[in-house]
Amino acid sequence: MFRKKPKVREPFVIPSTLAELGLYITPNDELRQIKNPELPYEYFQRNDTAYNEAYKAAVMKCAYDIVDERLQKLGMERHRIPLGANEDEPQTEVLVSSDLRTNAKKLVVLVPDGSRLGIWGDRILTTWTLHAGSMEDAVRRAQEAGYSAVICNPGELFYVPSQRRAMRLFETRASGSRTETIPGNASPQEHFRYVMEEVIKLAPAAKVVVLAHLFGTERVVSYFNANWNDWADHLTALGLAKTQHTAADTNDKAFRWFLANRAVNYEQALDDQDSSTEKVSNRAARNAGFGCATFSAECRFMDEVVAAALPFYFEFFEKMEKEGALTPYEAGESEEEEDDLAGEVDVEVEEVAVDSGLGGSGWE
Repeated sequence: MFRKKPKVREPFVIPSTLAELGLYITPNDELRQIKNPELPYEYFQRNDTAYNEAYKAAVMKCAYDIVDERLQKLGMERHRIPLGANEDEPQTEVLVSSDLRTNAKKLVVLVPDGSRLGIWGDRILTTWTLHAGSMEDAVRRAQEAGYSAVICNPGELFYVPSQRRAMRLFETRASGSRTETIPGNASPQEHFRYVMEEVIKLAPAAKVVVLAHLFGTERVVSYFNANWNDWADHLTALGLAKTQHTAADTNDKAFRWFLANRAVNYEQALDDQDSSTEKVSNRAARNAGFGCATFSAECRFMDEVVAAALPFYFEFFEKMEKEGALTPYEAGESEEEEDDLAGEVDVEVEEVAVDSGLGGSGWE
């Protein structure tokens, strides 16, 4: 009986710098191949999954290190969560502006669950620009608008004692590491609650705006729906990207009115003909029963929505801030308007196109 001999895997060593990995950062902040500058990072290097994964991990570490350095220069500090945790206790980290305690205007950002702290998504980081795929653009815009920022970390909630740090789920599975539960932060929902009640509430009387992406949107809506009395005087606006909630998920009358008037949601392109990675069109999308104004970001993929529509979120936040506090009528005390909140929110806007920053600085 003949049997095929198992292939012996040749050992390999992955370089640790971008240059050694065959990549560089262009003047437009794009990650490109040295040999083919018009091409982005390519996952498939060999017919070997283990090598490709190791190569990707090395590339992403280089990109993460660059992003971390930039955010640090912008005044973003890493804080242990839970607050007061010792170095050897289960913990994760969030990014916090250095002026959080003195600035009453606050932006809270909730990234997708699988993302690393400070990153919208690995694909955006490697195919768009480093500033668009990370929190850099959002932090800069927040600072220009006078906000301090708190960047939540729902992705890294699996504490690995051997590494003395929290990791993403797929990282722990790949390494086979034993994990421990982080007190008060066992899930993304608990993590958001902890940040809002232990980090934001400890700050001066705050005026808060929240920007959430993908499943983070559902957690944000669920939290404020259940705790609206605590936040009605503080929450100025909600920015949602590819929201996962529906109007039926909310039962607090005042919060439903808030969603209808002070929340905005952006979706990916309605169809392939509408998609564009060169510009964002502020055009009303088909209403999907979210109970809030919904627009198309005119990008092809759902992980691109925030990067594509970021200027519009901050325009919306500025508009809501100028409108001031909610009146009792706006706060949901009118029985007459309640039945309308579960229906569609029709929004008519003039089409406006803006540069999304692809291949450029992304902001002025």
